[in-house]
Formats: sequence, C-alpha cells, structure tokens
Amino acid sequence: MKELKGSALKVAQMLSMEKNLLPAAYVDKFSLSQFSVPPLSAALVRKTFRQYLGKNPEAIFDTFSPESVNAASIGQVHQARKDGKKLAVKIQYPGVKESISSDLKMVKPIAMRMFNIRKEGSEKYFDEVEQKLFEETDYVLELKRSRSLRKTVLICLI
Repeated sequence: MKELKGSALKVAQMLSMEKNLLPAAYVDKFSLSQFSVPPLSAALVRKTFRQYLGKNPEAIFDTFSPESVNAASIGQVHQARKDGKKLAVKIQYPGVKESISSDLKMVKPIAMRMFNIRKEGSEKYFDEVEQKLFEETDYVLELKRSRSLRKTVLICLI
C-alpha cells in the first residue's frame, strides 16, 4: 500500500470504506491505504514549484514549511505565510492527473468482476468516476468552490 499514489490509492481508499462488499481481510488491507501516504521530499516539493510556477516556494511566500502537515492520495499540504496570513498550500503529486485514465483502465476489469458490474452501461459509470477524479486534481476549481462556499456561509451567518 505504501507504493500506491494517485488514483490507484484513491480506489484503494474507496474500497476500504465498502465493508459489506469485500471480505474482511481485503477491507483491513485496503484500510491501511488511509494512513500510508508518504510525503514528497523537500527537494521534490521545490522542483514541483519551479516546474509549475517558475519559482521556489520561498520566493512566493514569506515563509514556507518544506515538511508537509498532511499527505493524501493525490497531493499534500504545507503551511505557509504571505502578508501575515497563514495559508495551507496544496501540492499535487507529479503525474497524478496524467495517470488517471491509465489507472482506471487497469482497475476497471477488476472492479467489474468484484462488484458484478454489467458491461452495458458501465462506460457511463466509469466515465463519471474518471471525471470526478479529474475534478479532484483541479485545484483551481477547488479554490473557486471553496470561495463560493465561504461566501454562502457568510451570507447564512448574517
């Protein structure tokens, strides 16, 4: 489980929550995926920043913690400060978005047998799963949704 990342890890995490569909031994093994995500090294974090933003994190933020505070299936979170504001900075693991389609192609035959999914109509189901995984890798969309949710909560509190 420690070698899994990206959508393969996401599928293992989803399967760990399906306690009634799988034998207990499988659920127990897949449950380990909830806690076994190794973080990127500080050097790889810096390289990822340079690749996508053209700068090291220290050039963007006033302070940046090179150690992650949390790691998940598709990325990890670091603490930073900018203009006195405490920030959570999400970094996506390199190659996650690009591997979604191939990961699903690999998992699809197993999932179809395991969950008794019929071939007819399955494309629509797997297309939806793929779309949701792509949405999870879209951090700009996540930011927009977070801002919208924040505005909604503020309006409800007024």
